[in-house]
Amino acid sequence: MRNVAVNRDLWVHYLSYGNVARWRRARVREAWRQDPPDPDSFPKPRILMNVVDLEAHSTKTFRADRVVEVADFETGEISDLASILKAIGFDAGIVDGATKTVIDRVRTIEHDLSFDGVNNGLAGWHFHVPPAFRVALDLSDLPRGGQRSQGMPPAYGFSVGDTFYDNAAARRLAWGDALWKIDQAVQVVEAIADQPDGPRSVRDGYVVADIYRSDGEKLHHNQRTRMCQREFADFLRTGLISRE
Repeated sequence: MRNVAVNRDLWVHYLSYGNVARWRRARVREAWRQDPPDPDSFPKPRILMNVVDLEAHSTKTFRADRVVEVADFETGEISDLASILKAIGFDAGIVDGATKTVIDRVRTIEHDLSFDGVNNGLAGWHFHVPPAFRVALDLSDLPRGGQRSQGMPPAYGFSVGDTFYDNAAARRLAWGDALWKIDQAVQVVEAIADQPDGPRSVRDGYVVADIYRSDGEKLHHNQRTRMCQREFADFLRTGLISRE
């Protein structure tokens, strides 16, 4: 099939190195079908697109099967790339196969997690969460660039024994001194981690946690609560227990 003009400015959520998705402000100029040159190269026809990255000011070739979603440049409304390609004349059968993203897990660097807070804790979080809990937050380091990616959505994995304090001093002062700094502490006593369930979904795990209050001399058990892993992460962020 010949090259087909698209000529649309779109936000393109594109999977790049390490299956990391990032929104690109792009002008999609044209698209064309690429057939496998031999059976060992790739199993089915692809659709390629000539794209101008309007932020990097460069021209690139995008594969349709690496596009997670697109959005209207003006309104931000999420759209379906397959529908756009069909509307400009691509065969529906080819499009459906060539736009299906086949990966184990989508990840993103477009999150707000950074260990730039007090004592290398997560910035802006109520509880001190140090880098040791990177895996529990579904964060990883990309081999290139050193940017941390996170599952989209995250598959949290807090586990039994994980303990957090609302003051970073608890991890560096003598315990007797730290008790005067701590107001609230939480410890996980039972947990099952989230389980990735396809490229962009997660089966919820759960956390049972004991919450403590300090009177300056000792920690007193305040309550035991059960919540899903995502709600526990929100609790660590805000200090508030929420139920969806």
